Amino acid sequence: MMSQKQFAGLVSHAMPAQIMPVPSRRMRLPTTAAVRDAVAPPDRLAERHAKKEAQRKEAERLKKEKKSKGKAKPGKGQPGAPFSKAKQLESRKNRRAALQELSGRVAQSSGAELDSVEWRYWDVPPSNAFLEYVPGRDRLYNPNQLAAGLKAYEGKTGQLVLQTHELPKGLLKQVQPFVTRGVELYHTRALPQVTDGRASGGPVDLAAHLAIPAVQQQVEDAIKAKAARFKAAGKEVPSKDKLLKYVVHVSPDQRKVFIGDERDTTRGGTRLMSIPRAWRGNVLQTWVGGLRLSEAEKEGVAPKLEPSLLSTLLATEQKNLVAAANRLWDMFAEDPATAEAAERMLAHIRASTVRQQSALGRTGWNGFVFNIDFRTGPHVDGKNVDGSYSALIVTEMGEQVAGGFYMLPQYRAALDLRQGVVMFHRSGDPRSGLHGNSAMCPPDPQSHRVALVFYQTDLKVDDDPVASGGDESDGEGDDEAAEETSS
Repeated sequence: MMSQKQFAGLVSHAMPAQIMPVPSRRMRLPTTAAVRDAVAPPDRLAERHAKKEAQRKEAERLKKEKKSKGKAKPGKGQPGAPFSKAKQLESRKNRRAALQELSGRVAQSSGAELDSVEWRYWDVPPSNAFLEYVPGRDRLYNPNQLAAGLKAYEGKTGQLVLQTHELPKGLLKQVQPFVTRGVELYHTRALPQVTDGRASGGPVDLAAHLAIPAVQQQVEDAIKAKAARFKAAGKEVPSKDKLLKYVVHVSPDQRKVFIGDERDTTRGGTRLMSIPRAWRGNVLQTWVGGLRLSEAEKEGVAPKLEPSLLSTLLATEQKNLVAAANRLWDMFAEDPATAEAAERMLAHIRASTVRQQSALGRTGWNGFVFNIDFRTGPHVDGKNVDGSYSALIVTEMGEQVAGGFYMLPQYRAALDLRQGVVMFHRSGDPRSGLHGNSAMCPPDPQSHRVALVFYQTDLKVDDDPVASGGDESDGEGDDEAAEETSS
């Protein structure tokens, strides 16, 4: 390694003494750049300094430009500029207008009516899992085929399972006010939240349920209460993860969840776990319309018919919906394949004054359900009247929602029901009524698949006529029968 004296001697030979004196031991040695500048020709030295100055100025310019971009606001009309109040109102108006119209896509008959088909019956093992369409296993009927007309019979029993038709002209315009207003209420969160764990809701998504902020708070409170009980009993308090098994309970059918200790009771001493309303399932985008039986306030007093919350909110729009139901009923009653069933349904309605009052128009249906992008699990509409048929129509808003096939696993059939098709199905029959939906994927928040289902449910009234039951208080009543026979 070169010593300081040796380095100083080298520099002294390369430059005059008045420019670079010999350094002492206390002096700092010159940098390599300084030595290079000292021995460089004047023209190169000037060039080097000019380059450094240019770099410094460029760095300052970039720094100022970066600061100015962060502070400056885009001018009017430039990208990123805030909307004026008028433009904001116009944007809201356009979004609302998009919810006021149904899609122009309508399934149309692709030709002659399909020949009647016979479906083979397959045993389906009990399961709560959602249904999926499997190509090669399931036969898929497209919308145009369904609009042309399909009559499906079970090969073994010869009974009619379902039939489809093209919608009568103008019927979509009749249901449009109800559908668009209902979707608008849904977007403004004016419709009630349904979490009753009905069969059509499918198995509860426990991870998603526990991720809800309100449920998380319930779990935290329940864990603290359980830990306090362990301490009061003089026992060691388990870890938080182990305490979860004491406060999170899933029903045997895997459709509902109870948060709390199994020993929790009301002030009157009733166990909370024994109260149906204390259990909660998935949030379901399905609502029931029509008249229902109210709960009698006094013993011996017959319940009265009262409109459901959906019918109350959409009382004006429901008039057009009932008119559309009348037209669908005429189609159903005039078809030779279903005329006998229509007579039986009308006879059931006419057997009681209360039932007659609950009917939708002059039809044999006395209830309907309104579903928005609702995927049902495998179920049978068990509260429907025996031998009755439900009617299902689909309306669409915005872009097309992918999936949502109407699945009948016992026949390995999938129906792509779209706007412009009506289906009549014996959805309450224990054998032919099993149905559900495949997954559906809306492309954006403004696009929806809305299903309307008209059905006949048993109000369980006597001939006098005094109502004896059939309310919807537990969430598993008439509305379960209404669960979309498809969507």
